Amino acid sequence: MRHVFAGHSELCARLGGEAFAVLLPNHNEAQAAQRADAFRIGLSAATVVPELPELRMRVSIGVGAFCAQAHADADQFFGDVDRALYRAKAEGRNCVCRVAVCE
Repeated sequence: MRHVFAGHSELCARLGGEAFAVLLPNHNEAQAAQRADAFRIGLSAATVVPELPELRMRVSIGVGAFCAQAHADADQFFGDVDRALYRAKAEGRNCVCRVAVCE
């Protein structure tokens, strides 16, 4: 993850358990979703165990862009992104769902 999101001022952080956050300054929501989907595709193509090439990793991703009109603070923003993540899981997993509140 850190190798994929290693650009200038990009930040990866573990939020707890199996939850991670990637902060992408200077990206709008569509650009962030595109980067997240490229990560998802790359991860699912990676070989986890050489002896078991059919074993693949999957990831569900929630994506959002902070919007002052819709988010009073970071907690509200992360709540929206968390709901997008759970929507991705509910829609069959291994996909990217966007918050899409400020387009």
